[in-house]
Amino acid sequence: MKKTSAKNKASRPGKSSDGPAAGRANRATNDSKRTTSGSGKAAASSRPAATKSSRTTAKTATQKTAAHSNVSKQSTPRSVARQQTPRATNTVARGNIRSTTRIQQSSAKDLLMNFFQDEIKDIYWAEKHIVKTLPKLKKAATSPQLKTAFDQHTTQSQEHVNRLDKVFQHLGKKAQAKKCEAMNGIIQEGEEIISHTEAGTATRDVGLILAAQKVEHYEIATYGGLAQLARTLQLKHIAALLETTLREEKETDTILSTIAEQHVNYDALHESEAPQAAGGNEDEDEEETDIEIEFDEVDIDVADDEANEDFDDMEEDLDDEER
Repeated sequence: MKKTSAKNKASRPGKSSDGPAAGRANRATNDSKRTTSGSGKAAASSRPAATKSSRTTAKTATQKTAAHSNVSKQSTPRSVARQQTPRATNTVARGNIRSTTRIQQSSAKDLLMNFFQDEIKDIYWAEKHIVKTLPKLKKAATSPQLKTAFDQHTTQSQEHVNRLDKVFQHLGKKAQAKKCEAMNGIIQEGEEIISHTEAGTATRDVGLILAAQKVEHYEIATYGGLAQLARTLQLKHIAALLETTLREEKETDTILSTIAEQHVNYDALHESEAPQAAGGNEDEDEEETDIEIEFDEVDIDVADDEANEDFDDMEEDLDDEER
């Protein structure tokens, strides 16, 4: 206000020579300046008020937003917990299921491995006893080809035992045999064939081939199943060993079939026909002998009757002479 009055004083003109009209004009100009200056001050004073009001409104809005965010933050853990709890539970459940599945798979694999090892022990016993039995079959056989086949397979069976020893090494187990009831029965059947057939006959050779092929078929089934099981258990080296033995068993079975088909079966057939023909001639001779014996008895009876008649005649002659 002081500055304004100073300016007004400075700008206030002196008394003009123009008179009252000029004075009135100057006063009107000064009033308009005052009005303009007052409105400027009013505008300037209202601007800080408006700015302060807007700042207050903004601060209030910020506080409300912060309060709302605080409320949201306070409520978020519960909602998140509510939303995340099922997910966490599901994750734990899935983890438990996976661990349970792994345990079950591990247990199943252990059971399968135990079964596999038991079957290896079973065929190990069988191979060892086959090595002991084949020389007996060779001794009982008549056909030279059959003797050679039994001799060769004895060597092969010993190699089969050696391969099974390697299987136990791959398994990290000590070589151990478990009695094979099936093979024991087949071997006993072969021994019965020897005792129930005549030595040196083709019929015995037929029986020996049949018994040997039963052994081969059992081994083929066993080695085939064990080789496939080894593949399932991812025991590649063991599977290769078993498959090698499997091929040799099949070859031996083919050799035995060839020997039987080429001559042994036919020799046994002709061998069984010969005794029947010889037996028929013997029956006819016996019938003829019986007839001759009957005639001799008749002749003897006739001679006795004649002798008795002669004796009676002699007695009558003697009686007549005495008289």
